[in-house]
Amino acid sequence: MYHSFYPSAEPTPRASNIDYDRFREIEALQAKLDETVDEDEQRALEEDVTGKILWLSWCGICAEVDEQLPKVVDYLRKEANMRDHA
Repeated sequence: MYHSFYPSAEPTPRASNIDYDRFREIEALQAKLDETVDEDEQRALEEDVTGKILWLSWCGICAEVDEQLPKVVDYLRKEANMRDHA
């Protein structure tokens, strides 16, 4: 069964940093997996697909943390500053 891994929504400025080549690699591996009969090769392809999906997920998490961390630090500094002046 073939699955599309491309986001369905219009890309936002933040989403424009998505590595679409990785999505294409995953789709190509998935298509190859769907055509493969040999169980050992299927297992290897499944591991490759899973690994690439996990890597993309990790990259997304890191990007989100990189974006949110300065906001959180700024918020905490403001909160600490407000407590100091209260």
